[in-house]
Amino acid sequence: MPSAPAPQGPPLEFQGRIPYEIEQDVRDDWGLTPQEQETYVEQFRRILERKKVWREDQDYYLLRRFLRARSYDLEKATAMWMNNVAFKKEFSVDTILEDFVFEERAPFLEAYPQGYHKCDKLGRPVYIQLLGKVNVEAMKRVTNEQRMIKFHIQEYERCGKVILPVCSKLAGRNIDQTFGIMDVKGVGLSHFSGEVKRLLGLITKYDQDNYPEMLGHICVINAPWVFRTIWAVVRGYLDPRTQSKIEILDSNYLPAVLKWVDKESLPDWLGGSSHGTLIEDVGPWSDDKLVASLGLNLEELRLGRLMMPDVRGRFKGNGGKPGKDVAAEVPESCLQQEAARAPSLPPISDGPAANAQGAIKPSIPSPNPLKQQAQENTNGTVSIGLSDQSNRAPATSLGALGISPSAREAKDVPTPLVSSNLSNNARTPQKQPAPAAVSKSRSLMDRVAALEKACPQVSNM
Repeated sequence: MPSAPAPQGPPLEFQGRIPYEIEQDVRDDWGLTPQEQETYVEQFRRILERKKVWREDQDYYLLRRFLRARSYDLEKATAMWMNNVAFKKEFSVDTILEDFVFEERAPFLEAYPQGYHKCDKLGRPVYIQLLGKVNVEAMKRVTNEQRMIKFHIQEYERCGKVILPVCSKLAGRNIDQTFGIMDVKGVGLSHFSGEVKRLLGLITKYDQDNYPEMLGHICVINAPWVFRTIWAVVRGYLDPRTQSKIEILDSNYLPAVLKWVDKESLPDWLGGSSHGTLIEDVGPWSDDKLVASLGLNLEELRLGRLMMPDVRGRFKGNGGKPGKDVAAEVPESCLQQEAARAPSLPPISDGPAANAQGAIKPSIPSPNPLKQQAQENTNGTVSIGLSDQSNRAPATSLGALGISPSAREAKDVPTPLVSSNLSNNARTPQKQPAPAAVSKSRSLMDRVAALEKACPQVSNM
């Protein structure tokens, strides 16, 4: 079982926004109590605030996701956060919902069917991908690699800024994950050619580094025998905790899926009774009247201007005041120093190493997965019995899987995973020289202090 040491120093209260009550009397995957988690999150917030890279709209649950992705290692989480700041600057992420228009959305989704459709029994948005119907040649005709990646990022941002807040408001608790359904009927080895593998690795790295801990559960349906071979390649991009959230099902998938999703919320073309296509984006987030009845404004959410009040009464909604883009103020040298400390994704290989882990056996769903998950994981993560690595590479969310961890909280967004010989316009992060090794004899707080000194401060926000 993964574990994290108790935080150093006295218990602390998080001094930022907590939009929904924190679950009490529940230890997470790392054996930490809610108070210990909150202490870590506040320590993390103070580090980021001193570096001028924390905004008020970046709440408790967002910071906790980055900590969990690095097993509560403050130094590694800080490096991950700084790398995310650089990512946002490179792709203009903070404004991507307003200034990037994916005009080819409809034909692209025809070539790669994917999208949201209502919610599961836990209140998480359901993200569906029809991987077997991907038409790579059609994708190349309607878009290029750079625009596809930007659309991928834009969908993550839309999920985080619009879809999940609406789901949380409906559920009355924090929802920051998604539930995924991936239909692999008709998938063959050609779907994982060298170019597709390259793009998968690139997108997966963007996901794991910038949208951590957003994977709850996914049902891979209509899995043929050849999928075991495909899975042997794909699973190499995923950490053990992520692997545990993937349920492989054959053509008799419906009973297992209905344990997670009500029939009324499952599309009729997957055996449910709900109507609508993936292009139509069916869900509460698309219902203007429903959203208005919840006291939310879709446009303000989309622009990142609407913040929820703090449950402890220390903050109110910001009345539409946008958060400040801190990415533009952080020196590039600082970002490079911090990013160099973060573990990197292993290179994509076509050799035997890519299949070293072999095929998995189809998982057998528990009689009541919702009850089991709620008992094992009532604080937004997976079962405490799952194996993990305290110093693992960045927590990965497979680009095509867009799902999430937890029974009470909900989160990851599936995204475009397949493309063939698209344009090479997309930039990939340049590898930075590795910093000198940090002495293990120093305490955690000493290392964090050294980390802060290595990064120059910037002007006040």
